[in-house]
Amino acid sequence: MKELKVDINMCIGCGACAAIDSEHFTINDAGLSESTSQENLESPAVNEAIDACPVGAITLEEKKGVPVSPVNTATQNVNNQPVDVSATNVKVEEKKEN
Repeated sequence: MKELKVDINMCIGCGACAAIDSEHFTINDAGLSESTSQENLESPAVNEAIDACPVGAITLEEKKGVPVSPVNTATQNVNNQPVDVSATNVKVEEKKEN
């Protein structure tokens, strides 16, 4: 999965990206570019906007840390398959109140 990013520390706010591809870019209140959509990243306009950036502030890269569905470690493994916990050697002690 790819992700469109604008490095606000590099952006000079020239507006070329937003002029070329208003589907994916806008100029924010600070006068800098920001990405507005992560959809349709195969669009030729995305690459045109990236190439037009005079300082190289725009990147289209593989998304890192793609979220996975949460796992209930007590009853599911990482593949979201049920785990037979009846055969474990885990001893659970109840806390007794005094």
